[in-house]
Amino acid sequence: MLAVERAPTPLVAHCAAIAKKYKVKIGAVYAQRSALDEPGRKGPTSKRPVDTVVPLAKALGVTVQKYWPDDYALMTADIKKSGLQAVVICWEHDALTNVAAQFGAKLTWPEGRYDVTFSVKLGSTALSTDFQNVLPGDMNKAGPVPASTFIVACDHQKKASAKTESDYKGWTKWFGGEYALQYGGVRTIVVQKGCGAESEKLAKYLDAKVVDKDMDKPDDLVKALSKHKRENGVVLVVAERLDIQALTAKMSVAASYPADGAGVTIHHIWEGAKAGKSISVKHK
Repeated sequence: MLAVERAPTPLVAHCAAIAKKYKVKIGAVYAQRSALDEPGRKGPTSKRPVDTVVPLAKALGVTVQKYWPDDYALMTADIKKSGLQAVVICWEHDALTNVAAQFGAKLTWPEGRYDVTFSVKLGSTALSTDFQNVLPGDMNKAGPVPASTFIVACDHQKKASAKTESDYKGWTKWFGGEYALQYGGVRTIVVQKGCGAESEKLAKYLDAKVVDKDMDKPDDLVKALSKHKRENGVVLVVAERLDIQALTAKMSVAASYPADGAGVTIHHIWEGAKAGKSISVKHK
């Protein structure tokens, strides 16, 4: 895998989902070294490639292996000899085409995006692409991902309960999974009043921002959702289960939460200004 990032914390879940997709284990993390590491050395000075993958390396229990910008041929030779199933490389994006070429692959960088992971298999020249979609505007620049709304139920009758921790664990597992990530990382969360206990923990896990959390009526939730959907592309709404049918009706969406309270995420895909379609996916 060849990765360039701007948001390091979600990179851990993003790479885990890709590794699961290809049924491989990431065994090492490589990054472009800064010229500032050695007095008098010429070349790119940015420390961003290394800083980006430090949280990922820590999560994997490995140390970031650093190479000078012009040593990408040496790095790729070392990777080929390592025998590892998969590695992650974080490099300055303009020079990443040179890195890909060492693996026999031709890479064309999508202009204006910095949240892309390219995967290449040794012995193949084919590249596959995964967009992380973690930043406002990423949805609409060179990526196929439409604006989306995810809706989950806190099911607490507007007060915290013993279900809080189980809800939180289910949500983190689902939003860190392949399905949710391929539609874009959640950066914005709208929360109905009384459903904030696990929402704050989820926001921290996703490195997302809770933008509204004191609204009670479905009308207010829809207004907040509409505003933030336009700005951020993907929005998560946490609402009381008993109010979800009224909420989706206000959105002109034919969806409702199961009466038995099963752990389901309603995923609504917008089609321009139209209502689009909704999908219900169990996540517990």
